[in-house]
Amino acid sequence: MIIATVHDAAFHEENGIYYCHSIDYNLLTDLMKYFEQVNIVVRRGVKKPGYVKVDFSNINVYFVDAITTPSKFMGGAFNTYKVIRNVVLKSDLVYCRGINGIIAQYIAKKKGITDLVYLGGCIYDSMKHNGSFYKKIMAKIAFKTYQTSIKKSSNVIYVSRYLEDKYPTDGKAFTWSGVKINPSTNEIINNRNKRILNDKKEITIGLIGYVNNDIKGVDTAIIALRDLDKRYKLKILGAGNHDRYDRLTQELNLTDRVTFCGVLTGGGQVLSWLDGIDIYIQPSLTEGLPKATLEAMSRGCPVIASRAGGLSDIVSSEYLHEAKDADKLSKLLRQISSSEEEMLKLSKHSFKVAEQYSQYSMKKAFDSIMIEVTDQAKRAKETNNKTE
Repeated sequence: MIIATVHDAAFHEENGIYYCHSIDYNLLTDLMKYFEQVNIVVRRGVKKPGYVKVDFSNINVYFVDAITTPSKFMGGAFNTYKVIRNVVLKSDLVYCRGINGIIAQYIAKKKGITDLVYLGGCIYDSMKHNGSFYKKIMAKIAFKTYQTSIKKSSNVIYVSRYLEDKYPTDGKAFTWSGVKINPSTNEIINNRNKRILNDKKEITIGLIGYVNNDIKGVDTAIIALRDLDKRYKLKILGAGNHDRYDRLTQELNLTDRVTFCGVLTGGGQVLSWLDGIDIYIQPSLTEGLPKATLEAMSRGCPVIASRAGGLSDIVSSEYLHEAKDADKLSKLLRQISSSEEEMLKLSKHSFKVAEQYSQYSMKKAFDSIMIEVTDQAKRAKETNNKTE
């Protein structure tokens, strides 16, 4: 069988060799066992940290231009549609993600080809909080377009209940995040308990997220720190230019209490960084189901987060706050850090949640989805062949 994966991710081509983000590579690895050929429609991009070599022989890559601005849409929409249509028509199953995925889903539905939409976040929230004036204006139109497409989809993978409620489908609904967490060992659990029970002169708060925009709530975290005493320090891990946050810390006299740690290469370094965090926070404006939060949980970090997206599925309800509510975040930080018993309780909750996203659990769930969806695709192909 042949599958088309159509999404907005970027691949880099260099001398006939392709590179992609490790997340996309892992998806391809998962798909290889089910399909003789994988046709990928992606945007052309530059090689970035976290990119890996695509070393599969049975993959064909087709590039399209981004159509995210008025000028790009006018200049590239027809060609993008044409490329996607050609790829979809020679496939038995179409895996759809993002704006390009919505186009592919529309074509597949018209031609009776089985589609599988992966919904990893809310397009409305993303465009409203992270984009140009044009994107903010287009957010509601995009939201309605996504709702209509997903309503008609044959199959939808949701990463959270929040998205399932916001984008219902008449097709088959699955829950799978794609996030795969290494299991917590007794050593990790014991080290976390020791850290909680040790007397600390400082309380280290951690946050992981891209700092080029407001989506991860970095400004909320910094403002929350203002109302806490000098024992509390904030460390932020993630790529991007943080000049504007530097100005905010200066205005609030917090420069000696906020550290931007940049980017760490490799998952092991990130996990070690998390082991040095006392409380992990994710005060995001919008989320799907963030891997960083689950990784923090796998290291036993007590977690406080906003109610954005799938965070409410995994974080203890009493430690959720509304997005941008720095006052509430500050109170929760003070509340949790003043009680070792509460810290231990939340750490136990984190370990328990992380178990549900182990590599074994996620692989088992994905295999179950693919068995059902490929069976659908085979039946649809037989029906289409009979009617031709």
